[in-house]
Amino acid sequence: QKMPEAQCHVGRYWEEGLAGLSPSDTKALKYYQAAADGGVCNAQYKMGEFYEFGRGGLPISKQHALFYYGLAAQQNYSAAAVKFFETTVEQMAADPEISLD
Repeated sequence: QKMPEAQCHVGRYWEEGLAGLSPSDTKALKYYQAAADGGVCNAQYKMGEFYEFGRGGLPISKQHALFYYGLAAQQNYSAAAVKFFETTVEQMAADPEISLD
């Protein structure tokens, strides 16, 4: 049985190199993805960051970042709501055809 909250914590240990681990975005990504799939808002936020900045071997993808920030924001994760808004505004500035209507 999967434990998404624990997977999120393991992801943080890999990302930050805690408990003697060598930092690894690739390994962190594996755990964050599993936790995000399990509905953990912190992990969904981290997946947004990883896509926004192309970390862990992921391509930079504002669309994927918005998706994950949106999932976390729907769970009242305030930092994700801010990132969702900022990323949406950046997209609108880059493409005037995008509208919030």
